[in-house]
Amino acid sequence: MLKKSIITTCLVLSSLTYATAQTTMCFKQNHADLITIENTKLDGGECASKKSSSDMKKEGWTIADIKMTPNSLGTDFIYVFKKETSLENVSEEVLMDKLYKRIETEKAAKEEAAKEALFVANKQAGEKLFTSKCVICHGQKGELKAKGVSRPINELDHNEFQAAIRDYNVGNKDGVMAILMKPYANMMDYNDIKNVYTYLKSINE
Repeated sequence: MLKKSIITTCLVLSSLTYATAQTTMCFKQNHADLITIENTKLDGGECASKKSSSDMKKEGWTIADIKMTPNSLGTDFIYVFKKETSLENVSEEVLMDKLYKRIETEKAAKEEAAKEALFVANKQAGEKLFTSKCVICHGQKGELKAKGVSRPINELDHNEFQAAIRDYNVGNKDGVMAILMKPYANMMDYNDIKNVYTYLKSINE
């Protein structure tokens, strides 16, 4: 295994002696206008909320891939940029440093993209549940006092939100609201509660 790892590293370094490609991943969530995305500052990676796609191109980056995912608030964009760099006559130490940095950058970009994808999936699931089951009493953004008595749910933190649902499930609350809420509370598991909370936070920020 060690011998194989050494051989693989040598092959990578050999290819890097002449040229290497830097890779970075940037994203923009809920962008409303497809026309302006080219000059909009992107988040993550080398963009770091300071550079647009146009800025990256001026610095020698090319778009290797782009993913667009429409949602109710706009479109989510994920860009993969690459830049070819000549490395002739560069020392092995420098090459190894560049290799490790590339690996770490790609790993971080993938983790960030995975987190964003999970957030979007949770938010969309929460939106579907909230708009079909909750909005009639709690308002479009959870801003209403349901039946004029309950606290607006968009003011609750995550623990309070979970506790409120749990109290209906275990019978800690009574009265008209308990009768109305218990069937909905019983149908919500931990993921449903988290998703609805994520959706409410996203539209109230």
